[in-house]
Amino acid sequence: MRKILQVMEASKHLVGQNGSTEEKESSDSQGSSVSSKNSEGEKGKNIEKYYIENNSILLRNTNSIDWNDLAIQAEDLYNSWTTITLDLNTLNVSNENVLSYNTNLDNLILSIKNKDKANSAICLANLYSLIPKYMDETLEDETKLKIANIKSNVVSAYSLVEIEKWDDIINLLGNAEKDLTTFINSSNNLSTTKRAKANKAYVLLKELIKSSNDKNKDMFYFKYINLIQELENI
Repeated sequence: MRKILQVMEASKHLVGQNGSTEEKESSDSQGSSVSSKNSEGEKGKNIEKYYIENNSILLRNTNSIDWNDLAIQAEDLYNSWTTITLDLNTLNVSNENVLSYNTNLDNLILSIKNKDKANSAICLANLYSLIPKYMDETLEDETKLKIANIKSNVVSAYSLVEIEKWDDIINLLGNAEKDLTTFINSSNNLSTTKRAKANKAYVLLKELIKSSNDKNKDMFYFKYINLIQELENI
């Protein structure tokens, strides 16, 4: 069994809801934090898993953002990334995708330093968009890959709300809806519980699309949190 790399999101306070950070094998929260490393034996070989766990959001309660805390957590992510890069290289992940993460992480740190909440969210979305690519090259679990692609579109849409690019937001959510519909209709091996969660996520996604059509920021943020949480549970 080859090593499995799971980078689930990036940097606390950027995509999700409030909460504390902890190490665990799977995440059921909605933002992200610093990465942690966990290894376990399977058939005599190690499987190394990296998690950047979810916790809170950047664009909600924007008047009380703790930028110092964000800077510390981004720096922690940067320090952890050095180790993750080595493992990505051993897994033959393309240099272009590895370097792209480095570039966007640098931009994220600079945006946080400048207290630029809109660009910080966009940098995060760019980072997140690389995760499905890494998973495609390193994971065998198609379900996780499909959900990661759906979440990437939702996170990218979220990152554009502050600058009110509603047409782009609607297009991204439309892609997420198409992918989620395909996932529900083609995943014959889903358990009853996971199928119910996927159907609920679809309803929440439609509600998020409605908030986008209404150009309602507050409702978008609220419904975004609910949707991300449901997608995390599939």
